[in-house]
Amino acid sequence: MKKLIFFNIGFVMLCAGAASALDVDAHLTLEGNLANGGDGTATRFIELDRQDQKNKDAFIFNLNGEKAGGSMSMIWTFTGDDPDDTSSTSGAASNSADVTIRRANVWFKPTEWAKITVGTFFQHLYFDQMRWWQDVYGNKIGFKKWMNYREGSGVDSDVSGAGIALELKPFEALTIELAAAPGTSDENDDTSGAFFNWDGDGEDSYLAWGATAKYKIGDNASVGVAYADNGTDKYKLLSAGFDVGHPFRSPYYVFVMPRFYFGDRHNSEIGYGGYIRNADVSDFALTGIAIDNMFKFRLNEKATLQARLPLVIRMTDEKDDPSYLIWDIQLDYKMGDMTPYIEINNGSRIYAPLMFGSEDGYTVKDSFAMDIRPGVKFNFGKACEVFTGVDVYFGPGLKNRASGTSSFYSTGVTNVGWRVPFGVTLSL
Repeated sequence: MKKLIFFNIGFVMLCAGAASALDVDAHLTLEGNLANGGDGTATRFIELDRQDQKNKDAFIFNLNGEKAGGSMSMIWTFTGDDPDDTSSTSGAASNSADVTIRRANVWFKPTEWAKITVGTFFQHLYFDQMRWWQDVYGNKIGFKKWMNYREGSGVDSDVSGAGIALELKPFEALTIELAAAPGTSDENDDTSGAFFNWDGDGEDSYLAWGATAKYKIGDNASVGVAYADNGTDKYKLLSAGFDVGHPFRSPYYVFVMPRFYFGDRHNSEIGYGGYIRNADVSDFALTGIAIDNMFKFRLNEKATLQARLPLVIRMTDEKDDPSYLIWDIQLDYKMGDMTPYIEINNGSRIYAPLMFGSEDGYTVKDSFAMDIRPGVKFNFGKACEVFTGVDVYFGPGLKNRASGTSSFYSTGVTNVGWRVPFGVTLSL
């Protein structure tokens, strides 16, 4: 696998060198903890993020020309001791590493107003710029899947997946995207929906598809609508929204995007391990509305405040299906090539959105949790960004449901913890 990856990289770079009209850019990211500890755990040192949720690409490579181009990204995947396992007292985690291609595509433009992409494609109305890989879409709380991670393995929400996509610009202000992602309905395969998983079995296969349209109003606003159909007997998602402002040209930026989740009235998409994207839906109904949003405001030339407060309103009578709120607030203060920051949130590490009541007894009081993250980012020119800081977290965490119960959330083992994170991004 690794030999194939490096062969592909070398081949693409060779093609890039032969075609002077192509723009080439690449990014390498490495993240982890300098130290990590907490209540009931041993302190561990020098850990690399294992990318369990594939929430960041370790390596990104892009080729862009006037008429054609492509991209590829990879992730680190680590096996061995789980550094978040609070029952372990063995100290430093003993991880082994592997490298996996996460996304790959090629694209070409037969005309100025049309673009065809084969492989992994992305088209979203509006997305969070603080944690761009997370996507709230109104489903029930279950294990770690109250937010979708943009893995490019199915249509999921808006138009994002692996297959073939057509982008049309009939005129400058309007962009339309149509896409299809064939795949299998194997609920245990986290890459279900990928183009290469098509098995030709009509009973076990489906064709996920989606459409997105966005209309730009002047230089600082737009409106849009999107529909994602994950295939026969799979869930559907209708999104609409607008944005105002621009983070680089004005002191503010706001987007608001209601998303209507049509799932199973009986919540069959939630299994023992949490949300199952490809479970069949036997009784369609509007089961959830996610009001996604993001606010970004430049307080002055140095300080910028960002906030994201998505609210999910669940519309079933299930006793273990409460509505919930996710919140994430960050303040940056730019000082030349150094940017101190502080971030406060309730979901990036311990998965504890605020829950608004359930018959199981979990309320805001029972689910309140907080991460406090002071830190600093350093820029060494345009080619290198480094960050570090301190992360202190406390409160309950979401876990698998307890055996023999209907509850998908229980208080976590670790109530208080800390870590010293680090990260390096190189533009090659």
